[in-house]
Amino acid sequence: MRFSVSRHITASAADVWELLTDVGRWPDWGPSVTGAVLDSPCLKAGSTGRVRTLPGIRLPFTLTEFDAGRSWSWSVAGGDRFAVGAPGRTAG
Repeated sequence: MRFSVSRHITASAADVWELLTDVGRWPDWGPSVTGAVLDSPCLKAGSTGRVRTLPGIRLPFTLTEFDAGRSWSWSVAGGDRFAVGAPGRTAG
């Protein structure tokens, strides 16, 4: 099963990509995220960290794919993979 959500915004792809890859700003666009910590200095395939969800639960995540400027995918708590992408650059 594939599920997709998109939103059209007035911003450059570069600005959106910066937002999507700044772990400290994930709560700005992820409604279920209240915080996140990355174990390495930058996002890349294989990066790990922890994401804090609305109920305050901290879950481990792993970036499973990373295509700079285009999209990244992650697995949270060892579950299904979710893709995130910049505008005009379809993820997945």
